[in-house]
Amino acid sequence: MDGFITSIEPLKLCGSLALGIVMVLAVLWDATGLLTLAWWICKQLLSQRALSYPVVGDHQAQSLEDNLIQGMQKYRDSPFVLAGSRPPLLILPMSVFHEIHNMPNDYISIIAEHEDKFQGKYTHITTIKPEIPATIRQDLTRNMPNVMLDFQDELAYTSQQWPRTSNWSSVPLYEMTLRTVALLSGRAFVGLPLCRDQGWLEASIGYTVECVSIRDQLHTWSLVLRPIIGPFLPSVRSVRRHLLFAADIMASLISQALHEGGKQRQTDADQTKRRGTFISWLLRHLPEELRIPEQVGLDQMLVSFAAIHTTTMGLSKVVWELAKRSEYVEPLRAEMHDMLGPEFGTGAICINKEALSRLQKLDSFIREVQRWCPSSFECPSHSKQTRNEVNDTIKWYQATERDFYSIPRPCDSVLLCPFFSD
Repeated sequence: MDGFITSIEPLKLCGSLALGIVMVLAVLWDATGLLTLAWWICKQLLSQRALSYPVVGDHQAQSLEDNLIQGMQKYRDSPFVLAGSRPPLLILPMSVFHEIHNMPNDYISIIAEHEDKFQGKYTHITTIKPEIPATIRQDLTRNMPNVMLDFQDELAYTSQQWPRTSNWSSVPLYEMTLRTVALLSGRAFVGLPLCRDQGWLEASIGYTVECVSIRDQLHTWSLVLRPIIGPFLPSVRSVRRHLLFAADIMASLISQALHEGGKQRQTDADQTKRRGTFISWLLRHLPEELRIPEQVGLDQMLVSFAAIHTTTMGLSKVVWELAKRSEYVEPLRAEMHDMLGPEFGTGAICINKEALSRLQKLDSFIREVQRWCPSSFECPSHSKQTRNEVNDTIKWYQATERDFYSIPRPCDSVLLCPFFSD
């Protein structure tokens, strides 16, 4: 009898284990079935609303530039869809640019495009709050002469960390320009000494890099799976950590700015030497209920992202082209000495906007680099309405990425002429 009972116990255990496995498999099967059904429904809905425009290019292409050039050559005056783009990218001819550019934001919105592209749910790059453009347009622009002096001081500091060799040598260009731009933007937005703090540099750079990483990772997944995959990405957790760090830093700066603002309300707008001056400007444009560390920290991360992301790419390309075309180094250097004087580069001269406007060759070189090596070959904007029409001939639907193509060069030309950028 005891032996029978002993043999029954393992059977009960095996039966319970088997039942548990069956239940888990049933739950997983139901979840998989629901996801498959949702994916199929979304696919059917999107396919019913697809537009009958030609798809141009190779779907497996690593870069969309060749597909765009091919489409421009084949459909110069009519729309086409760019193969390999996710989401599908409808390219419109420049002939309708002004008509679409004048459409209200309810129809076309570049803010909606950025929010979708950079996955605003996870990066918090959503509709820009009014305090940011108001602060930049009113306060930062008015104090630009002082900001430029701060930039020169910060550039002298960061240039001491650049590698110095007597011969041509390899350097990590992007990392070097990334840190330089982060220091300069930090000097304008948070001031000394925080802009040189290693923790702040890591947070502002890390937030920028991780936001781009989230965009690239989630765009490889379908729209149905993004809400499931997104919260578990390591980059999303990193973004949250950087925002928490920024909020902690902003708490003391907000208290300081509000305390000093009550004493020097009339002079704050004309001073940029104090720590956290941009924050004091920002607080004046924020309603009282939003003057909290979390909101100010988010605003600081957003302006840092806007400054670091595009400026780093642009500066890297300028330095890259200058290294490739060393014959332009001496003419540009000679122009600086002619326009700014022999003391240029010694720290004894202060550069202002008027002095920069005299550097026509440098301006031309930078413009040509931007024209030949743009950050994007399109001018993106996002459709917000259910159905849109242009001239009763071009139509697209909600959530359609819509760009204009404008290739600034002949497809078979490789010559760069930076002094003739007409």
